[in-house]
Amino acid sequence: KQWYQRRVRGVLHALRSNGIVVRFDKSDYLMHHKFVVIDSRIVLTGSYNFSRGGMGINRENIVKVHHQHIVKAYLEEFNEMWQLYSTSKFSFNFRKEVVYEGSG
Repeated sequence: KQWYQRRVRGVLHALRSNGIVVRFDKSDYLMHHKFVVIDSRIVLTGSYNFSRGGMGINRENIVKVHHQHIVKAYLEEFNEMWQLYSTSKFSFNFRKEVVYEGSG
């Protein structure tokens, strides 16, 4: 466990030293989202774990989404979490459901 904590501290130091803001969910619950929003235009999502195992050991999947309706929903979720974690508050939020039917 100590080696893991040292590694995490090293990664956090590297990120912060390069001007990247890092926030934490300090609740007792797990945040299990697995998505990346790139330039407010692209979403990567799926079962893929951004870890050593996810990169070569596990059978993972990742989907690249360009549709703006869906990207917007993910961006809104990210922004909500960003605000939530900055204040160290936590609440359950099961109200969101994004359904998209159509082409393009």
